[in-house]
Amino acid sequence: MLSVIRFLLWAPLLAAASTGLISAFNDPKNDWNPRTTISFAGSAMFDNATIRWNAYAGPSFTVAVTVGTAADVAKAVKIARAHNASLLATGGRHSSSTTLNDVVGGVAIDLQRLKKLEIDSERALLTVEGGVQFGDIIDPVYEAGFEMRRCKIAPVSK
Repeated sequence: MLSVIRFLLWAPLLAAASTGLISAFNDPKNDWNPRTTISFAGSAMFDNATIRWNAYAGPSFTVAVTVGTAADVAKAVKIARAHNASLLATGGRHSSSTTLNDVVGGVAIDLQRLKKLEIDSERALLTVEGGVQFGDIIDPVYEAGFEMRRCKIAPVSK
């Protein structure tokens, strides 16, 4: 009941903030990369960019930005910050947390198009962009002559 009352009290403010946020993301001065798409609630593209495998305590968004470049990630963050909007960047949307519902009317930054993966064999270094998922890594690592190993995590001494 309390959350319903809180929403009813905040709804007019959220609507006004949403309008400003939508205008800011639609501004032609942003010069988004052609691979970047901006979508808003009510469209299939928006639903595809914000769907989660686990809806428990999920966030709500006003804008979804499916970025095509790292530079567009920076632009999206800058616009969200200028409008005091919460944001959540996702690669595969497989996280679960009781605090994700704190993102209300925020900006979803969908990293699924950022799939670059580089292996530096000399340094045994793997560099991945935010949209790379674990399944994308296994074959290229193996083909480069490496294997994935389980790491042990130890507590930090204080």
